[in-house]
Amino acid sequence: MDNFPWDQTIFGWIHIFSAAIVVGGLVFWGAARAAATAGRGGFDWERAALSRFRPLFWTAALLLLLTGGYTWSVRAKQGYPDFYFHVIYTKGLLYVILFGVAGMITKVRETPNALQKGGLGLKICIAVGAAILFLSAFMRRVQPLPQGASAGTVPAATTVIKTEGGPVWPMS
Repeated sequence: MDNFPWDQTIFGWIHIFSAAIVVGGLVFWGAARAAATAGRGGFDWERAALSRFRPLFWTAALLLLLTGGYTWSVRAKQGYPDFYFHVIYTKGLLYVILFGVAGMITKVRETPNALQKGGLGLKICIAVGAAILFLSAFMRRVQPLPQGASAGTVPAATTVIKTEGGPVWPMS
């Protein structure tokens, strides 16, 4: 049990919880926006939701940045292929877009900006968030290269699947 990566596990869970806070908060904000649009009880649900969510949102965004950077530094030492880091950089760019748009739509204003009108900003956040989740799921399937191998010299397939009467398909 001495070799268990406690640091990676703890940072991984903080990363997941922070992402859940961001996604859950945006969903909650969308629900508060719908309640404000319906005009329930004369209370400004949207403004109340945004004022409570904004500090939590930026805390979660900072935690995502820190834990994501830590994971990147750990993975860089473990010998992952080069394309893995290209996916990480793409994911980082999508994070910048997501938090930029979310920061603009969570700003409480007297007159809504273009991203707040009609829920355009929320739709952009949902689409970019879905792309980030897709890339995260893809990255979970990538394994480090074997010891001593570099990205340009990946060893040949180690497993062969033979189909009945068909060709032999190499599988890695």
